[in-house]
Amino acid sequence: MERLNTPMDKSARTKEYLVLTILLLSSILLFMILMENTEEPKAEPIRITLDTWPGYAYAYVAQEKGFFQKNGADVELILNRDSEASKDLFKEEKAQGMFTTLSDAIMMESEGVEQSTVFIVDYSTDGDVIMCRQEINSLTELENKTIGIEGINTFSHRFVIETLARAGVKEQDIFLEKVKAHDTLEALEIGNIDAGHTREPTKSLAIKRGYKILARAGDNPWLITDVLIFDKKTLNEKSNQITAIIKSLEQVRQYTIQNREEAIRIMAESESLSNEAMAKGIDGLRWTSLYENAQMMNSKEGALDRLIREISKFWADRGQLSKMPTRRDIIDQRFVMDAGAQNRQVGR
Repeated sequence: MERLNTPMDKSARTKEYLVLTILLLSSILLFMILMENTEEPKAEPIRITLDTWPGYAYAYVAQEKGFFQKNGADVELILNRDSEASKDLFKEEKAQGMFTTLSDAIMMESEGVEQSTVFIVDYSTDGDVIMCRQEINSLTELENKTIGIEGINTFSHRFVIETLARAGVKEQDIFLEKVKAHDTLEALEIGNIDAGHTREPTKSLAIKRGYKILARAGDNPWLITDVLIFDKKTLNEKSNQITAIIKSLEQVRQYTIQNREEAIRIMAESESLSNEAMAKGIDGLRWTSLYENAQMMNSKEGALDRLIREISKFWADRGQLSKMPTRRDIIDQRFVMDAGAQNRQVGR
């Protein structure tokens, strides 16, 4: 005879189903929590620090117009008022990349800061100048005078000393005062200095107040050469993004030529300059193309090698370098070559 289910059997079975359901739901919830906690954290952007210099500002056009993103680079730009603040951020590893001068990059390499130059950004022509009081008419008149520089053993220091040396004025015959480029006008006004290194927008403001230009960086082309550097860890771990950044800078350089007014607006707003000051700043420099980078970096013995030797000799003569670096010590050319190859593949 078949056994019939009793009310007790139905109740037990219902409880069993309920327990199984609760266990199943708990397992699903636990699995979801574990999956959420084991997801890889979102990758940090590559932070690039830069100071207020028109030659660097086109990076903001690359950011606003989406060039970085389209090429596969996640970039955060950090603006500083002066180059010393940018160097501090980079040395403290709060930024992985930096727009700086080749002169400062070589000095940092000698200090043990592990980094490489991946792109030659520009060189200054009328962008960097030595401003002086109205009564001074020549560089030779700066003997026994006080001159402002951004800091000892900086590109600013080298610019002033080498410019004066070409006029026959020795460093021991002048006095140097540490003055940030954008504070040069104020230092001239209160009489702390007789002349000083500066750039836009301070250059134009100083001219309007009666001060004059005594020398320009373009008097010795490539004397002030700007570059983009990254730390070695980032170069090894995010090589594809570094190539993407270089591609973006070349694309935005071409965009700026074709869309000057729009590019100037973006750059001026980004660095808190007037459109006029930004336009004058751009006219005072010469951007270096991706093709020119490839030519310079791929040359067995060319302008880049001579430039590195000249800068290194200046620091070595001053006792700042223990050894003379080579191009291989300073430059990592693989990213320029990769970016150039990718551009050729798409017909650019």
